[in-house]
Amino acid sequence: MKKKLRQKLFNYQKSRLTLIVIITIFCYISSVHAQVNWTKQTLKRGKLWATVWNSLQYGDPTEPVNAYHCLDYPGYSKGTDISDVLNYAGAGGYAIYGVRSGVEYAYSLDSRYFPSGQDVFATEEAVLTKNYNLADISMPGEEIVTGAHHIYSLSADIRRTSRVWSYPDYDDFIIHEVEITNKKFSDLTDVYFGMRYSLYFTIRSNTKGDEKYGWDDENQLFYFYDDQSFSWEDESPVIFNFGVGPERGDIGDSRDIYEPNSWEHELDAPGYFTVIVLDSAGGNIYQNILEYGSKSGETGAPLEDRIFIHTVDEPSRFKTVMTHQQPHMSWDEARAAGGEGGNKYERSPLFLLSVGPFTLKPYETKKIVFAEVMGEMDRAKIVEGGVENIDLLATASLDSLLKNVQAAKRLYAQNLIPEKHPPITPTNGENSLTLSPEEGYISVEWPAVPDNYIDPASEQNDFAGYRVYRSNYFTIGPWQLVADIPKDSVVVINDAVHYQDADLSGASVGVYYTVTSYDIDGNECGK
Repeated sequence: MKKKLRQKLFNYQKSRLTLIVIITIFCYISSVHAQVNWTKQTLKRGKLWATVWNSLQYGDPTEPVNAYHCLDYPGYSKGTDISDVLNYAGAGGYAIYGVRSGVEYAYSLDSRYFPSGQDVFATEEAVLTKNYNLADISMPGEEIVTGAHHIYSLSADIRRTSRVWSYPDYDDFIIHEVEITNKKFSDLTDVYFGMRYSLYFTIRSNTKGDEKYGWDDENQLFYFYDDQSFSWEDESPVIFNFGVGPERGDIGDSRDIYEPNSWEHELDAPGYFTVIVLDSAGGNIYQNILEYGSKSGETGAPLEDRIFIHTVDEPSRFKTVMTHQQPHMSWDEARAAGGEGGNKYERSPLFLLSVGPFTLKPYETKKIVFAEVMGEMDRAKIVEGGVENIDLLATASLDSLLKNVQAAKRLYAQNLIPEKHPPITPTNGENSLTLSPEEGYISVEWPAVPDNYIDPASEQNDFAGYRVYRSNYFTIGPWQLVADIPKDSVVVINDAVHYQDADLSGASVGVYYTVTSYDIDGNECGK
């Protein structure tokens, strides 16, 4: 009897201990989830700026247009007017679809919504790592943002690593590595993953719904650009009476079309944009162009032009949209052909770039690599504006974009390490020069390149000099070379290089400076 009683007591204590352990583990896991927040970091080492989240969103859900950077090109810090930004996207995010044990699951999120705790939880906060001038040559990128989260329904972790560079030729794109991990002891099959972008060219010009797309057959990609506004009802062009308006409407969003005798002719939407897949992990690539505002179908857009809605549409519709191939032709060509595409609904485009299908074995990870790429013609011509330069956008900005696409592919093929290394940037970031207005000149100072500088590739000190640039227009240029200072002619006082700019002819209200360094082979660092 006593033995049985002791056995029962032992079993009770064992069960109680097990329960305590389970509760403790549960509480620990819950506390871990609670300690990881939804956070963001901003990439601004290159020309293309973006605020990215560990939820894979862009910008900010509270103010996706104004408050944070959502693919700004060229990027710069906002002043008191937070809408003064060359922002090419109103929202950005992702979508995923998969099957487990015969059941379909799907999830999607973009900038306009907060992540719901019913669907996802953060597992890694967004962390920004600075590796300026590739101080650690083994670490790809000069700014790197990492972050991750878990999707309940698919039992999958999504982790993104985003990288940018300031090196010339490599500063016009952001490369994202997305890792998808199956977190269950069963296969996740028929997996598709896609990046989604609601395009808006641009916030500064405050016009949208007039974008168009082209198709580049050599690179097998769609690209997007600003075109002329139109009336939604009859699709007739909107008439502008001033500046270049009577001849070119608002193509490129010239500043002189809104009032007579404007002294500003700058084009506020000169950029061309695309997204490419650098590594599909063996999956197929699908490119689909949908309407930005057609989620509920209130505009009457065709079904193939409507994006899915999480919690509203069945997972099967996610797959249908993610595996739909847009006809490989431009908007104008599709319009002339009379089939799919080339309609007014795609003039406010949402671009969905998807890859798949994959099978993820238990705890297996697949990595997919995307790149957002921008290009624009010479900024001096953008500021000059005028009919001739508006017409030049279609070749010069497109050529710039495709050149940058090739650069992104080349860099990825080199394991994300540039083949040439210019000397270190004299300063890191905006407002990092010391400017002192004096009578008849402006004194410009910056930290000297250290005497012990070593090129990470050649392992030699190949620093050769500095170049000083000035803009009489804005913080992003256009830039005029005002001084080339060979290494032997540098004036260094208290570890700072001093230069006096006495030729201020043409300077108006504001004067802006940037300084670069260059090596004996002429390789120059980024501005």
